[in-house]
Amino acid sequence: MKNIFQMLTCGGALTRTGAMLAFVAINFAGLNPAFATSYYVNDASTVGDIWCTAVGNNSNNGTSVSTPKLTIANVISTYALVAGDVVYIDKGTYSGQVTVTSSDDGSISGHVTFRGAGKDVTILTYGSGNTVYLNGSSTLVQWVKFEDMTITATGNTYSAVYLYGNADNHYFNNCKITQTSATGGRCIYMVGDIDDTEIDSCTISQSNSGGYRTIHMNDDISYGAYSNNSIHHCNITYPSGGRGIYCQAFWTTPSGIAIYNDTVYSSSTTAGTTGIYIDDVLSVDIYKNSIRNGNVGIYLNAFFNSSITNHEIYNNIITGSVNGLTSNEATTVDLYYNSFYNSQNALLGSGAVSLKNWDIVNNIFYSGAASSSYACININDNSTNSSRPTTCDYNVYYAPNGAAFGRNAITMTSYTTLASWQGADHTNAGGTSGDENAVEGNPNYNDVSTFDLDLTVGSAALNVGTSLAITDDIYGGSRGTPSDVGAVEAEAALPITLRSFSVDCDPANAGIKITWITASEVNNDFFTIEKSMDAVNAETVVTVKGAGNSTDLLLYEVTDDNDFNGTARYYRLAQTDMNGQRKTWPWMQVRCEQHGTAELVLYPNPSDRFVNCMIRSQLPGLSRVRMINMIGQTVYTTEANLQSGTNQLYIDLSTFPSGTYMLYAETPDGEAMTERVVKN
Repeated sequence: MKNIFQMLTCGGALTRTGAMLAFVAINFAGLNPAFATSYYVNDASTVGDIWCTAVGNNSNNGTSVSTPKLTIANVISTYALVAGDVVYIDKGTYSGQVTVTSSDDGSISGHVTFRGAGKDVTILTYGSGNTVYLNGSSTLVQWVKFEDMTITATGNTYSAVYLYGNADNHYFNNCKITQTSATGGRCIYMVGDIDDTEIDSCTISQSNSGGYRTIHMNDDISYGAYSNNSIHHCNITYPSGGRGIYCQAFWTTPSGIAIYNDTVYSSSTTAGTTGIYIDDVLSVDIYKNSIRNGNVGIYLNAFFNSSITNHEIYNNIITGSVNGLTSNEATTVDLYYNSFYNSQNALLGSGAVSLKNWDIVNNIFYSGAASSSYACININDNSTNSSRPTTCDYNVYYAPNGAAFGRNAITMTSYTTLASWQGADHTNAGGTSGDENAVEGNPNYNDVSTFDLDLTVGSAALNVGTSLAITDDIYGGSRGTPSDVGAVEAEAALPITLRSFSVDCDPANAGIKITWITASEVNNDFFTIEKSMDAVNAETVVTVKGAGNSTDLLLYEVTDDNDFNGTARYYRLAQTDMNGQRKTWPWMQVRCEQHGTAELVLYPNPSDRFVNCMIRSQLPGLSRVRMINMIGQTVYTTEANLQSGTNQLYIDLSTFPSGTYMLYAETPDGEAMTERVVKN
């Protein structure tokens, strides 16, 4: 049994007690490249370059670091790019349109990747059209990736990224995407049958005053519906009168959009300014977002298609906007564990069906309005079940300045006490009026001026929730029993704040690696790692001394022996405080098999600039690589088309803050590997 304990100080430095990392030397000869062909592009300078050793020239062949092309367009026109190809674009500013069609796209076996030298140093810009244009107007264009660069549009009405027609499986990662024209234009514009686009860990901002959309998904009746697109881990800034994320449909019913872990911000509360606008789209998941300012935080609109249903909205912070969430006839919505702080209405239901068949549970509704014409929940209630939620309960209401707790906008009846709102029938559940278990009181948000809606000591939202299928909060921390209400499970209520817990096969040490990170510990005595063959009967693997009281990020690691025979095992974390009180977290399953060749090696590590990721795989195929920071945020993702044997993947660390990260890689046969990366 091997134990490792690490402490990450506030400055990100790393100290360790216990075992030391082993340095693994490998032979670089005979490596199979993870990607089919590499191409290189450079500007007229080599100052600050990380790949190229010569300036770019379109008469070069572009296939080596010493013979780079001058423009991306010349690479595309010279070669037919295929799945697995990577175009390395070095430091510099590159003006002109980058157009990709089916002649230069990837496939299910791998993306065609355009990789910059860093999102602040490789800059693509264009003022006379769309900067990056994925053109599927005649034939499907698919599997194209842009990462680690700035993409900016400077011309009126144009977009930095434009996906048109039939365009599927595109991926934008760690990019800065901007639109800087005085009026008009979008940062990202998708028109047509656009399926499975992923926008991950990007900074997306629009500085114009034209009221346009920052990210705009717009289906066109000529092509059909888009589906399964996701926007996550992004910082999105949108202008006055504009929309941060706009999902729009007309005569079709697109579905399957996921919007999560994003920060969506506007400096304006002007009418029409909306953080997330869902317009006639089916089955959208909106969770773990921080939506700040604007006139409306989230707007659900069923204008053209009255069957728009099945949205999941949970673990969001919606703060600083005039109205938190507005629904115009969207039905069958799950609204769970959200924290609202709004100047007029927290939840506003309009239209003939208003909040029909909604489940509204475990939310904090805070209205700062000084008039009872506004309310925590303001509903068009026609006194029939056709306009009312199915469930409305276990919510916390707070209206300190004179707003109503609930209001019927049709009869103009305002309920200015919780008791009167509880006495008004506002659900379609037989025998109950609604909010029988609701609480009135101050949620004690930490600092609304900085959009910090964490709960503090004395909050009315502590331990008053009911159990739901959602087991974590906006930060990924585990929900208690009973849970707190709102997006945040209060750290003050828990002896530890658990940021992550992972269980991974570790063939190099013939064991199972168990890792967990705490952000704070209060009166914490020790941890216990337990395992089970059936997730019922537990046995102790090891106990690990806790830190007592700490506000540092602490990393713990143990390794349990394993025979790698493919048998499923379950592990869980338990914590015991100084008073003997014990808390357990859910079981996690792991199944390890002896593949014999899977290996993950990082070199150099630590590093201040880059790391080579060496992945040894028994089988060829696609591998997903992901890196997270110490608070559980994904900061880097990519895909590699592995060959059987040893593969090399380059990861640029130059734009990452100093500190420790966890790198996860999975081989095509399903074997997961984890290693730490230290950025100096």
